Amino acid sequence: MTCTSPTGGGSRREAIVLISWSPQGISPEQGAAHAAVYVALRNQLGGIDLFVEAMRQSDLEYNRLVRAART
Repeated sequence: MTCTSPTGGGSRREAIVLISWSPQGISPEQGAAHAAVYVALRNQLGGIDLFVEAMRQSDLEYNRLVRAART
């Protein structure tokens, strides 16, 4: 996902976002497998500005992502 957010000076900033979706209620084995794959993927990809680990739909709200991209 590419997230575009306004900056304080009126310009816009783009950030490349890697989103990891791991819903609540998965088995421990599924969680461990997901975590291992996510870490491996994260280590292989370059140019990612923001890493988001989501467990609920609210973790992916646009305004929340924009706030995170600003920091």
